[in-house]
Parts: sequence; structure tokens; C-alpha cells
Amino acid sequence: MIGLPAVKVGNKLGRKKMVVSANRLELLQIADAVAREKSIDKSIVIAAMADAIQKA
Repeated sequence: MIGLPAVKVGNKLGRKKMVVSANRLELLQIADAVAREKSIDKSIVIAAMADAIQKA
């Protein structure tokens, strides 16, 4: 399907690991939508997303 992120599910050491690939535009659109919906500054949402991606 066009426009949807690629999803790969694998099994490592008995735990399911999911890898999701999204392009920069999609991530910015998600951050913008969350910021508007929750009335949070967009820079805070982007920083939280970046932190979560690094920890994943």
C-alpha cells in the first residue's frame, strides 16, 4: 500500500521485535497532529519522539 510505513516483525530471544520505518515527513505530520490534539508545543513532542526512537 502506498503511503503506509513498512513493518517487519521478527522474533529474537523469544521476544517479538517490531521495526517500523517512516519517512521524515510522516514523523513530522504525526508530531504536528499530536501537538495540536494534546495542546503541547510541537518541539516538545518532536524531542520526545526522538528520545523514544533512540531508546528503541
